[in-house]
Amino acid sequence: MSIKKVRIFGAGPAGSSFAIEALSLLNIDSLELYDGECPYKKPCGEALLNQDMKIYDIDPPIIKEVKDFYISIEGNVIAERHYSTPIWFIIDKEEWISLMRREVIRLGGKMKCARLRPFTENGFLTIDARGPFTEEKKRRIPIARAILEGEIPYEGVLLDFDPKNVGFYWIFPSKGKKFNAGYGSLLSRKPGDSLLEYLQKIVNKPSVEEISTSIITLEYPSPDNRGGIFKIGEAAGTVFPLTGEGIRPSVYHSKEFAKKLSEGLSIEEAYLRSFRMGRMGEIERQMRSQSRILSLLSKAPNFMRKFALRLLPSFLDSYIKKGEIPFI
Repeated sequence: MSIKKVRIFGAGPAGSSFAIEALSLLNIDSLELYDGECPYKKPCGEALLNQDMKIYDIDPPIIKEVKDFYISIEGNVIAERHYSTPIWFIIDKEEWISLMRREVIRLGGKMKCARLRPFTENGFLTIDARGPFTEEKKRRIPIARAILEGEIPYEGVLLDFDPKNVGFYWIFPSKGKKFNAGYGSLLSRKPGDSLLEYLQKIVNKPSVEEISTSIITLEYPSPDNRGGIFKIGEAAGTVFPLTGEGIRPSVYHSKEFAKKLSEGLSIEEAYLRSFRMGRMGEIERQMRSQSRILSLLSKAPNFMRKFALRLLPSFLDSYIKKGEIPFI
């Protein structure tokens, strides 16, 4: 089926990636990309795994390389990993999204700064790439992220799990001498308060520059094109439930959808295959299994959650390097 007009709502990683791929592969007459945040700003997603870096149309600007990891449960370190090569990259996400939006414009697309609910129109392929802000009621959790300075007893990344609330704290390096700290959990509704309290315990002389909140989707990928609006990326559930990683799978999904469209498939068939084929199919199966584990943990008593977390060192390398649980 020939597609001549495309309208995308949401110009983050998924929406921008789909736009670039569509403009590159499809012989379309017009592409409109809408987003209410100009410049882009979302307080999460600054860490990228050093996996599949070639999938990004625009290289993400790298702020820091991470080789050292500390894993804690309720403030007590249970495992460390120190690698000789970078395992994670901390990126300037705002600059990266800005560069991708410029590429969309360079390729002939139109970037429009407007926060709109997706709507359909005859002759248009309509894409919902608004991440967790889509209206559908997926499992979403609030998160808080702070940028701060201070003295931190760990060089690298700290992941501190909170079994009581089924979540975790993180502390990453950021620009200069600053740190990126955050918290999200299934059961805590006020992550900002919890994060500030945690930082007072962990960081010596913390100086918080800013703190902001957002939400992320913790589901598994599932096709949703109700009303003729095709959800891609995090709007379709492409976030690893046990790590919160969403950029890489969202980009995979958005690019796969555009590629399947370029093969001449119907829109519906291309959309369904974008979830099931190739690397995205492997990711979908891992996410589905992680979602089941998260559901079990949310229903388990606290002592069982702690027991499960203490198994983490046995598969920690796979968890850190790939965001995956190897035996599921």
